[in-house]
Amino acid sequence: MEVKLKPPEWDLGNIYIGISDPKIGSDLKVISFKTQKFMNSYKGNVCKLDNDQFYTALREYEAINALSIKVRSFCDLMRLKKTSDHTLLSFWQNTSEELNRLSSLLTFFQLEVSLIDDKQYFQYLTSLPLKSYKKWFDKLRIARDFFLKEEIEIVLHKKDLVGTEFYGRLFDEALANIRFDLDGEVLTLSKILGKLGSNNKRIRKTASRVFAKGLENNIKLTSQLLNVIIKDKQIEDELRGFSHPASARNLENEINDDVVESMISTISENYEATSHRYYAYKAKRMGLNFLNYWDRNAPLPESTNPYINWETAKKIIVEAYQSFDPDFGKIASQLFVSNRIDAAPRTAKYNGAMCSPSIAGPLPYILLNYKGGVEDVLTCAHEIGHGIHRVLAWDRGFLMSQPSTILAETASSFGESLVFQSLLYSLEPGIQRHNMLANRVENLLNNICRQTAFHQFETKVHSEGRESALNVERIGQLWMETQQASLGPSFRLDSEYSNYWSYIPHFFHSPFYAYSYAHSSCVVNSLFKVFGQDKDRFRKKYKNFLMAGGAITYSEFINMFDLDAFKPTLWKNGLETINDCITELEEYL
Repeated sequence: MEVKLKPPEWDLGNIYIGISDPKIGSDLKVISFKTQKFMNSYKGNVCKLDNDQFYTALREYEAINALSIKVRSFCDLMRLKKTSDHTLLSFWQNTSEELNRLSSLLTFFQLEVSLIDDKQYFQYLTSLPLKSYKKWFDKLRIARDFFLKEEIEIVLHKKDLVGTEFYGRLFDEALANIRFDLDGEVLTLSKILGKLGSNNKRIRKTASRVFAKGLENNIKLTSQLLNVIIKDKQIEDELRGFSHPASARNLENEINDDVVESMISTISENYEATSHRYYAYKAKRMGLNFLNYWDRNAPLPESTNPYINWETAKKIIVEAYQSFDPDFGKIASQLFVSNRIDAAPRTAKYNGAMCSPSIAGPLPYILLNYKGGVEDVLTCAHEIGHGIHRVLAWDRGFLMSQPSTILAETASSFGESLVFQSLLYSLEPGIQRHNMLANRVENLLNNICRQTAFHQFETKVHSEGRESALNVERIGQLWMETQQASLGPSFRLDSEYSNYWSYIPHFFHSPFYAYSYAHSSCVVNSLFKVFGQDKDRFRKKYKNFLMAGGAITYSEFINMFDLDAFKPTLWKNGLETINDCITELEEYL
């Protein structure tokens, strides 16, 4: 009998020993003192600084922000460990309010930097130390058309804590507190979601309906939260002059609106050739005329669905990264042995996975809900990919080490694909290999087609919600329309499924984030084609990309690998990987 080794919990002692650690108060005082000094020294004078003075100001600005992120990240990590703990929530709230107040005092700096004229800008770039910040300068100059007056920016900044951040926290609390009664067993969200992938149809069906009922009990709250988030975003978008609900996110990602629209339309136009085709195959493989919504995550017949213990998962992931680049393997190993990963599912723990900013040294902290399935291994590999990215970019400093969201997700998805390829190639031709291949297809469909449908759903609810508040029924209707289009005619979606939108955290925490997953998966599939053409050259370029952190723009990344984001070919090439896998599966059947 295989021993199920308990996944680890992280040790946050490298940051602070606990919420009562006096160093937290001391660091807040340091942040306050340095912030006030910085404001007194530079406010209204940024454009008058010479090269050396401006470099000094930048370094001071970085130091303040780095210490602030240290305190803020600790608060967030503590909250995610137990989202229903009122002591932790109170600590998070009080500390976040103080950090928010202090950071608002620094609002002037980016505004003044963005308004530096061309002559001064090029003068700064003559300095070698300042030249390394060029991408930061450029991003501010691009965004300046959307900046508002300082007093308005400060108001928007301050209200986030009682606006978007508060709504996200309320969503987390509400979700963490739901309990699902399945055959007399009271389950948390994480555990009931695990049941949706059971190989027992009765358990899947019952769990899905119990899950739907639990969501229904919260649906008035979550629908109200969604409407408030829509209106909050509308107000800010209109103030800044963004024409589309996704435009603010696109600007943050340094990606053109037209590129995103090209990707979304290309993927959705290929639903029939990808997701519809696969789910027709799945229904046939399962001996069904159609799939119910509780069959989406069902394992295929003869799937063994083996439990992969934590030590085995660690070995698989480290070896996969090691085979690509020894430094990648070394960093992955360090993350596993340094108590930086909290993997064990627990009651009231945040349901999901994330990789924190690098704080208290280059190694970040990673949160998982590891249950031992193949998907859990790939999720871990994904977050490790983020971690490797952060470590390699660490030397860039605070301002330049942070990549855009869309490039960060590309890096993590590439790592996830490396691990999958390793798992797949370890299997001989036969049922196990084909089931693993099917698992990968479903993962890619979730990342590409499902996330595209999420984006389409968000676009519709935000567009309609700006005109008038949406009731539960209308939100559910828009959800069902976008989901049905993505899943295809092989799926039957009952009315119970209409509330499934209400547990997706990105809708509440980070609107229009979802397309990043679709983008990264398509791009990664294209990158693997490039990888196959010249592996040594690719490894070098890819490593340089990660080391660049925030010092590389989206367009520079695309050009580095000879891709063209403005043509549908990039997205079609990404989808070809899915089609090729489905062809192999169909031939086996």
